[in-house]
Amino acid sequence: MEYKLLPYLKNVLEKGSPKEVNLVYGEEEYLIKTLIDKLKERFPNSYTVLWGDELSLEKLFEFSAGGSIFSGGEKALVVLEFNSFVKSLGKRGHSSLINLLKVLKGVFLYAVVKGKLSKAELSKEPYRTITSLGDVIVADRLSKQKVREIVKKKFEREAQGIEDQALEKLIDMCGSNLLALKQESEKLLAFSGGRKVRLEDVEKVCVPWEDAGLFELVDAVVEGDIKGSLIALREVLRKGVSPFQIVATLASYINKLFIVHEMLSRGTNLETALESVGIKHNFLKLKFKRYLDSLDSQRAEALIESLYRLDYGTKVRFLPPDKELEKMVFKVSGNHEG
Repeated sequence: MEYKLLPYLKNVLEKGSPKEVNLVYGEEEYLIKTLIDKLKERFPNSYTVLWGDELSLEKLFEFSAGGSIFSGGEKALVVLEFNSFVKSLGKRGHSSLINLLKVLKGVFLYAVVKGKLSKAELSKEPYRTITSLGDVIVADRLSKQKVREIVKKKFEREAQGIEDQALEKLIDMCGSNLLALKQESEKLLAFSGGRKVRLEDVEKVCVPWEDAGLFELVDAVVEGDIKGSLIALREVLRKGVSPFQIVATLASYINKLFIVHEMLSRGTNLETALESVGIKHNFLKLKFKRYLDSLDSQRAEALIESLYRLDYGTKVRFLPPDKELEKMVFKVSGNHEG
């Protein structure tokens, strides 16, 4: 059966009985994060999250048989970027995967694909079998009206509300992106101290939130993917994102990664190190743990130096920022691959 994600949480995960095999896809990252949090609440002692490119059929067999990560009873496994796992298997591997999925018992698998899946894609294996065995959960972007209701209730619940003009300005600045709205709302709540949020508060505290393509660029640069970096960079530039904002975003992530590496080298616990730089949400922690594996301390330091030189060159020597940014992205990704 197909569900929208929010009704699935209420009617199936909280009140009903989830199926062993579930396919989750959609563009709204915040909703997927919410699902992951709810799964962790339901399966507090038997829950794990893996990335598709880290998973093998052998690991999946281990989980289904009650491997070391789980300790009996019901078990939940979330596989992010499940499409990467499917791609790595090949057609022959698809048959083995299908056979395993048909006999899963006591293991609740949530296969997550970022973005939309067409009817043609869903009709191909292994997705066809997955959809026939279990539920399909769609994390589509919510309508602007629904987003408005969610944000307004948050301010009414945690403060004295928000002016209509301020609410509209906030939603427009965030492009109705729930993840962005959550972050910017938290900033406004802290700034307002519980009073009613006004339009001038939004204008003073919040910054425009660009499309998710900016964060795909961060992923590609950190992972040293030249092709992916250049495609993502050209896309965000095409959409009008300022090169200076791109540099600022990259610098923020790389600086945090460098600091965490330094703290780890001094014996600091990973969780403590992540939280010290503001990485507190489980989903973001998983992302940063992947980043740490892809980007070592030495390369992080080199990236920071490259970003500094780029910032100096564009602001002092007036070099064209878009061209210089493309050169830098190509160089740092190429160095990583080499």
